[in-house]
Amino acid sequence: MIISFREKVEILPTLIKNLSQQSYENFEVLIVNDGPVSQPNNLLSDWASGDERFQYLKHKKNTIGKKSALEFGIKNASNNWLVFTDIDCEPGDNWLEIISKSIPDHPSILLGVSPYKKKPGLLNKVIQGETFITAIQYLGWAQKGKAYMGVGRNLIYHRQVFEKYKFDSHRNIPFGDDDLLVNEAGKEFPIYILPDTEAMTYSAPPITWSEWYGQKSRHLSAGKFYTLKTQIRISIFNFSLALEKLLLLILIFSSPVLAIIFILCKALFLIYPINKLKSSIGMISSLTDWLAYEWFHSLYLVFMSPYIFFKTKRKW
Repeated sequence: MIISFREKVEILPTLIKNLSQQSYENFEVLIVNDGPVSQPNNLLSDWASGDERFQYLKHKKNTIGKKSALEFGIKNASNNWLVFTDIDCEPGDNWLEIISKSIPDHPSILLGVSPYKKKPGLLNKVIQGETFITAIQYLGWAQKGKAYMGVGRNLIYHRQVFEKYKFDSHRNIPFGDDDLLVNEAGKEFPIYILPDTEAMTYSAPPITWSEWYGQKSRHLSAGKFYTLKTQIRISIFNFSLALEKLLLLILIFSSPVLAIIFILCKALFLIYPINKLKSSIGMISSLTDWLAYEWFHSLYLVFMSPYIFFKTKRKW
């Protein structure tokens, strides 16, 4: 397992504790200091209680983003199967056990799910909705054999995948160590998903709108580097959602009865799949939350489109 960090070091003990309590015990954890965090050499001796499965590596940062730190960790890893998560993630006790049972006998990629923790407030509802819609898209396309992304908070792949593609085609971009690698390597290597709730890792959500905006602008900037077919598929979904909302607005003002019938028909059509997805990957609390979030997502696509089509986030 490889984890790089450059801040939030105060939460590292929580992650180490969670990993040390995994039901699956045959693993190693390489914790890579990507700078500029200054830590003593005995960083793990107190927190890991002498557990030799944990190794602390200092990395001299020489590029933007964390790709060079991850490469440094991969180079020092002794196992062929590489598991990635973030410093602020909290996996369940059976996380690695489920991963170990899901690993095939050939080089491939496994996509995990990493929801954000639920908190009170409108921002968290937005975060849950956006994470949900992202998850159903990348997991759904992966099931159809057309995977285009994964999340670095819960991503597994074989060393051969990395050795074949590495980060060479997008090394100058400060992000994409997860989705751009999957988007590229998925054309050659088989991809599987881990939908089990016990195979999830939970992260602390952004707590301010500005923090959330910065995070999403960085994530959306990667989209322009996806393959053309992937961009077309995502664009069709987003355009269809926005068009539906526009048509519904027209109905609301021109024929309210038809608008109500349309909403009820859609709710009946979605109630089963949404409840099924809710039980398997969480995030959305109810069908009502989902229908409400769709409106926000349409506006979100409009206001964030500059990052999708024009801008590239260069800061990390």
